[in-house]
Order: sequence, then structure tokens, then C-alpha cells
Amino acid sequence: MIRIIPFLIFCLSTICSAELRTWTAVNGNKVEANYISSSKGIVKLRLKSGKLFEVPKNKLSKDDNEFIDSLFKKEVVVGSGVRKNLSRAVNGDKLEKPLAETKFVEEIPLDPNLKYEIQDGTVTITGCDKKASGALTITATIEGKPVTSIGRLAFILCTSLTRITIPDSVTSIGDQAFAGCRALTSITIPNRVTSIGHQAFSDCGGLTSVTIGDSVTSIGRKAFWSCTSLKSITIPDGVTSIREKTFGGCTSLTSVTIPDSVTSIGHQAFISCTRLTAVTFLGDAPKGRYSLSLPQAFKNSVPTIYRKPETNGWSDTFAGRPVKLSKEDNEFINSLAKLDGVNGELLEKRNEIFYLKDSDTPYTGKTFSLYNNGQKMSEGNFKNGKPDGLNRGWHINGKQSIESNWNNGTLNGLQVAWHKNGQKMSEGNIKDGKEDGVLMFWHENGQKIREVNYKDGKPDGQWAAWHENGQKIREEHYKDGKGDGLQRGWHENGEILREANYKDGELISVKFWNSKGEPVDTYEEAKAE
Repeated sequence: MIRIIPFLIFCLSTICSAELRTWTAVNGNKVEANYISSSKGIVKLRLKSGKLFEVPKNKLSKDDNEFIDSLFKKEVVVGSGVRKNLSRAVNGDKLEKPLAETKFVEEIPLDPNLKYEIQDGTVTITGCDKKASGALTITATIEGKPVTSIGRLAFILCTSLTRITIPDSVTSIGDQAFAGCRALTSITIPNRVTSIGHQAFSDCGGLTSVTIGDSVTSIGRKAFWSCTSLKSITIPDGVTSIREKTFGGCTSLTSVTIPDSVTSIGHQAFISCTRLTAVTFLGDAPKGRYSLSLPQAFKNSVPTIYRKPETNGWSDTFAGRPVKLSKEDNEFINSLAKLDGVNGELLEKRNEIFYLKDSDTPYTGKTFSLYNNGQKMSEGNFKNGKPDGLNRGWHINGKQSIESNWNNGTLNGLQVAWHKNGQKMSEGNIKDGKEDGVLMFWHENGQKIREVNYKDGKPDGQWAAWHENGQKIREEHYKDGKGDGLQRGWHENGEILREANYKDGELISVKFWNSKGEPVDTYEEAKAE
């Protein structure tokens, strides 16, 4: 036996301090590390820096697999003929969570400030050193077991912690779990959490925003009591009740939306929320958890209650506060009330005449059209199935896009269009469907694009155009729609490009220059750089 013990110690030390070697993943990635253990297809390695990481065994090279298998074949005799696999004997920790394919993923070390207990194969965080400060991350597993719960009082009065990362494996947060964490500024409650305990975040005065996962169905009493900096919170659809004083004393909270799943409101649920101005309910009017709950729900708070138009159980007041249609619904309904006529989508065109669908009478009256968000797109007038009178349109940002005048289905009168920024795009007069007089066009920056004189729908008189930078491009003269007289064009740098003379639409003479001012024979040569 005396001889066996030194031999056993030698073998143990050899395996525990396996030499540093290069490991290769099947995708070619390499890393230098010491072998620690292998269990359930997961290999645990240690970097030269001391950090641990895991990799699926089947994602390592053939040589690496053979190396690992050789370790498992090393057996020694202990005592009276009992055989033990030293690799398994020494490395008792078992790694159960597979990692991303072909990636060497580092294991996040357990924060030394945390206390925990393992029961029935799961981990509950039970405490934290009160001196802990800054950011703290709770790992998803501890000793190979999933962390599923933040226990009662676990982080109470950890006043120097500014950020706590809760893993997705957590399903419950206990009573007063984070109470008094006054330096905590934000918290994200993972999607798997189903319950938040009483006073879980009470007196977290630095907390400004909370994101609650979609699986939460229960929020305890005073869960966010006296979170005086809390400005926004999203309550998930699964919550059925707002408990007593849940948001009491949240003096920075200005608005909150209650999902349609909520059927009851607790006593003083929003007491002393002094900046709360709007509470929007998406469902039917909830009941009080107890007979006296509702009258006190908004004590020392003065919000307006907003509801959806299709919901039930509402009166002019709720819990002593005035009730109105929700802001966006009210604005939309009001905008519809201001619309006159029928939606243009109800009209159809037959042989150049507009009718209401399923009607044989040409439509006379007003029309409108809307963007998908309810914003008015256009409004107009029809008479005997034809556009007649003033028609106007708007960009989606609300700025006017067009204004046109019609007479018996033909454009007639002043026509104006605008860019989205409100800058005028074009302006001119139309007479019996034909351009007549001066028509002007502008770039979005206000610089004039073109100015043309028309008569009876044909260019007649001066015709000019400009670049967006204000440099003139062309200057021409027309008579009854035909070129007549001198016509000139310029390069963008201001040099003359073309000079031509026309008579009754026929070209008499023409000259060209390149951008350097040198005369050339053709237009192509003039434009060539």
C-alpha cells in the first residue's frame, strides 16, 4: 500500500497538470490551453491566462479527440484491485450546457460577492456582500446547475451596485430581492421570469427604467415602491393585477399603459405619483381588488385616464379621475370628424366618369384620402362624376403638397405644388387644360430650376433653366412653340457651351465651346472632358 500511494500521487499530478497543448476546432480555429475535464460531450479547457472555457467534443479535431480518449483509458489500481479512471476521479465537475458550434467560449467566473444554495438541482441566489459595487453579473449556471431564482432579501441594501445582469435562466424574483439598491439605474427582467415578489425593487431611488419580460404574470405589493427616479415602465400582457402600492411614490413617473390582461387594481396602486399625468388602459375597466381599492388607487396623483373606444365598463370617471378616449384614438376620431365627403377608395372610374361603387349615378360631392396612419392625404370636389373646384393634397409630414383647380374634369386656374420641406416646387396657370402664362419650378433649396412662358399650351417667349447652384444652364426664345431667335447654353463652370440661331423652328447657325472656353465642332466635343 505504501508503494501504491506515491504512484497514485504521481499519476494524479500528471493528469491534473496536463501539459499546455494546441487544440484545433473542426473549422480550423486554434487555441493553446490545458485539458481540465470532459463530461457528456463537453470538454473543459484552461487558457494560459487561467480563464476556463468549454467546447463540444465533437467540434474538436480527430487528434484532440484521440488525446482525450487516451486519458480515459489510463487506469490505476487503488487498494485491492479496484480500478478508477483518474481523469474522472480528479475532475468531478460535469459540464452539461452545450455551447455554440466550433467556438471556444469562455466560462464567466462566479462573482465572489454572491452567496447561493443548491436545492433539487437548481440554484437560488441568497445573498450578496453589502460592500459590492459597480456592475455585477449573475452567471446562468453555478456548479453546473441552472440559476433559477433570486431569493428573498438577496441584494437588499447593496447600495453601491449600479448594474445587475440577471441571466435568462431565472424564473422568479423573491420578496425585497433588490430593495434599497439605491445606485441601481436600470434593470432588465428576463423573459422567463413569471413572478416578481413583494417590495422586490422598493426604494431603488436611482432606478430610471425597468423592462419586464413578457412571461411575468404576477407583480407583488410595493414592488416598485418609492422608485423616485423611475420614468418609464412597460407592463407585459400577462399581468392580471396591479397590487397594493405597486408603483406608490414613483414621483418621476409621467405615464403608464395598462395592458388589457389587467382585471384588478390594488389599494393605492399609484399613490403619490405626483407627476403622473396619463394612465392608458387597453382593456375593459378593471375592478378593485377589494371594495375600497379603487377610490384610493390614485390617491395624491392627478392623472387623466385614457381608454380605447371599443372597451367596456367605463364611465366619465374611474377611481375619481376623469376618463377620456385614448389620445391617439381621440385624435384619429377627431380627424375623421373633420373629413367631409367619402373616401376616394369608394369611387371607381368608368368611361372617364367617377361613380360610387355599386352605384350607377355619377358622383357629386366631396372626397378625401388618408395615409395608413390616418393622416389626411388629399381632399377634393366632384360634380357629375368629374373633378370640379379646389383639390388639395398633403405630404405624410402634414405639409401641403399640391393645390389645383378643376372645371368639369379639366384643370383650369392656378396650380401650385410644394416639396416636403414646404418649399414651393412649381406654380403656374392652366387654362382649359393647357399651360398659359409663366410657369416656374424650384429646387428643394429654393433655387429656381426653370421659367417658361406659355401660350395656349405651347412655349411662347423666354425660356430659361438653372443648375441647383444657381448657374444658368439654358436661355432660349420661342414663338408659337417653335425656336425663334438666339438660344444659348452654359457649362456648369459658367463657360459658354452652345450658341444657336433659330427662325420659325429651323436652325440657322450654331457654335460650340468646351468647358475651357475653346471652340469645337460638335456638341459631343463640347461636353467631353
